[in-house]
Amino acid sequence: MKQLFHLIIYSFCCFNISVIAQNNITVDAVFNPEKKEIVISQNISITNTTSKSLDSIYLYDWNNSYSSRNTELANRFAEEYSTKLHFSKDDDKGYTQIKSILSDGKNLTYNRLKPDVISIAIQDKLQPNDSIILQLNYTLKLPSDKFTRFGITPKKNVKLKEWFLIPAKLTTDWVYYSNKDLDDLYFPNSNINLTITTPYTHNIISDLDLVFVKKTDSTHVAKFFGKNRINSETHFTVNNNFSELDTEKFTYVSNIDDEGIGLGLKGVIHDKIAFFLDDNLGNYPHKKIILSNASYKKKPVYGLNQLPSFIRPFPDGFQYEIKILKATISKYIKNTVNTNPRHDYWLNDALESYLMIKYVDDNYPNMNILGSLSKIWGLRSFEIAKKKFNDQYYYFNLHTARKNLDQKLNSPKDSLLKYNANISNKNKAGVGLLYLEDYLG
Repeated sequence: MKQLFHLIIYSFCCFNISVIAQNNITVDAVFNPEKKEIVISQNISITNTTSKSLDSIYLYDWNNSYSSRNTELANRFAEEYSTKLHFSKDDDKGYTQIKSILSDGKNLTYNRLKPDVISIAIQDKLQPNDSIILQLNYTLKLPSDKFTRFGITPKKNVKLKEWFLIPAKLTTDWVYYSNKDLDDLYFPNSNINLTITTPYTHNIISDLDLVFVKKTDSTHVAKFFGKNRINSETHFTVNNNFSELDTEKFTYVSNIDDEGIGLGLKGVIHDKIAFFLDDNLGNYPHKKIILSNASYKKKPVYGLNQLPSFIRPFPDGFQYEIKILKATISKYIKNTVNTNPRHDYWLNDALESYLMIKYVDDNYPNMNILGSLSKIWGLRSFEIAKKKFNDQYYYFNLHTARKNLDQKLNSPKDSLLKYNANISNKNKAGVGLLYLEDYLG
């Protein structure tokens, strides 16, 4: 029965790896740091995978979510009592200026259904299994990174995800929604050709595969390719603080703080995690995983991130190992499981929590939730000092229930309280998988 359980988990994780890419996307981007702009020329080949003809195409333009105080992103910030976008300067906002959208050299009519969703009318209906190529020319004004940690910094470093125009997911019909800073873009499997030109002062980092790089006295040009992708992240940095670490399974590209541990220990940690995920989720279909500090801080390991840096209650490297574990699992699942992340987010969260629990059980079965602090006089008498590290998943979930703030797992992600979205529901989902595993075997 236990093998059946793991087969169920494996099938959820890997069924999308073999899916043929619906779209081919070619992006030629030129970055101007002084204007905080990226000028883009882009082609998108879209195939009608449904059984009915299509008269419209929908594109995400999530960069335009930062354009005003009237977007759903701004409203989401207001719900969380944040006024950072409402009272921001115009120079800090981001927007998209579309110059043209063509097909076969003819201009297409388009309009914004929402500030960050574009509807394009097709002159001749797109029949099942037929394809259409869109040619787009537009300019991105990059938002400040103070809103969501992604965007452009005062030092002209750029952190990007969900930046160029992307087709909405086409299932039996188009599925699209606005950006609410929930990291839940529903992006169809696509082959991505990305060429980026920056000033020579900037380094270009991406989790796509590097095809070539060329540097001159004035420019830095890099070309990347990604096959069958459902997620990507790109950085332009003046001072490159990313480092690469190879394992037998894939290469890590990371700038997450290593807390001063040695390179040898880092290598051991990354190898352990890579082999653990390969054993439990199957072969990772891409060559690289990019782990950025910006992404990690949006979804940190709660509990560990509240500790001051000078307090080290756990063995050397443990805190770093758990951070890398969480960040890697999140990227691993996001890049392989292409379910609707706004409505089926609980599945990804359940797998993430379940795998973190399993990893600690396998490698640190006797680790206490307070680490070495549990042995200190005055603390060791408390009940929490006697609990194991993995008991926190149950307690975070029970805390919400006691406060009468519990929400159902199948609630849409944008309807959840921030605490439930970030902590409680993913712990509840992971504990649910543990109950299922216990029941089955």
